[in-house]
Amino acid sequence: MTFDYVPKTYDCAYDKFYSYLDYWMLDRFFCFVDEFDIVGVRWSQPTTISKEYFLRLLVEGSSARAHGNGKNSFGKSDDVSTEMMQFHSLLDHGAMWKTKNGSVICSAITYESNDNIISSFLNMRQNLFSTTQYPFLQENLILEFLDEKKFRFNRKADDEDHFILIYYDEEHKESDSIRSYDDLLRKAIAYSAPGSFRSHYTSSFTRNRYVSDFAKLRANGFCQLCGQEAPFLDRNEIPYLETHHIISLADGGEDSIDNTVALCPNCHRKMHSADPDLLTEDIKKLLSIASLY
Repeated sequence: MTFDYVPKTYDCAYDKFYSYLDYWMLDRFFCFVDEFDIVGVRWSQPTTISKEYFLRLLVEGSSARAHGNGKNSFGKSDDVSTEMMQFHSLLDHGAMWKTKNGSVICSAITYESNDNIISSFLNMRQNLFSTTQYPFLQENLILEFLDEKKFRFNRKADDEDHFILIYYDEEHKESDSIRSYDDLLRKAIAYSAPGSFRSHYTSSFTRNRYVSDFAKLRANGFCQLCGQEAPFLDRNEIPYLETHHIISLADGGEDSIDNTVALCPNCHRKMHSADPDLLTEDIKKLLSIASLY
């Protein structure tokens, strides 16, 4: 994808992007550009590219190249597709932005309510990743509501619209509004996987964060083996517990809510270091706890 260079002056930016910008709101545009280190833009995207290409741009960045219209492409093209049109209501007034470090983010100004935006985003995210063999990556596709008064610059937007950002971030943790108990339980069950499934990217076994996060949420801040309160709060002020697979993945255990518990660091070390013959009762206790939703 070729990105248009974003000029650094008001007049140049307006002359180049006048059909998208309101001159009297250019201060908001440059606030957005500066805040996210924007260097390039592709307007009216991603609704005319393929789902695979959209995902690849967000995950791999601006270096991702479109596939298709070449040998054995059978007429398919990542650059010309209607696959993303089904998400038009979420991606209205969309744009793809290239940042200074080469990453790509997607913005949109949508007229849906907050709840509908979250629901539409989760549905889109599941749809995007359901066609890949690595659905565990989907939790790293993030939805963020931006401050409309600070950033919203699109001349076509109404006062009731919401300015949103969609991007890929391996370290980001979803907001509580997306991660309710029932929703997290549903996702943890949906994305449970056999322990033999290995990651495409590393030699280690795949672990789904939905499963891990649900185990910690279910523990409610207490170690599920010794029953003691978590020893400290992490940097997000969440009780610190560690996810433990009762039957290890290497031994064929599943990465599922029935095989995971949340333990304090001391008990977690015990389960991995003590004599296995002395852990029989602990294993039975943890399996019993894990079987209770």
